[in-house]
Amino acid sequence: MTDLRQMVAELEAKLRSTARERDAALEQQAATAGILKVIASSPSDVQPVFAAIASSANRLIGGFSTAAYLVMDEALHLVAFTPVHADADEVLKTSFPRPVAGVSF
Repeated sequence: MTDLRQMVAELEAKLRSTARERDAALEQQAATAGILKVIASSPSDVQPVFAAIASSANRLIGGFSTAAYLVMDEALHLVAFTPVHADADEVLKTSFPRPVAGVSF
């Protein structure tokens, strides 16, 4: 009887784990679909795409804030971020572009 209870408990735990994995995969698929919709709706403007990527990434990881950067002309450019507070957001925006000389990725 104890073996049967242990097996049931293990199966229930595996079911919960599988459900969490499924839910995470569905969230990732929904985020990807959202980004693809933005790409389709603004094929000549990449800014909304970067914003959608930052927003989706932040939601998926449950972060406080997420930023997307682009290296162009030997400088690091802030292309999108999830806002936190108007003052902090302004400080972040005015900190870019920044030279990438000496920065390792």
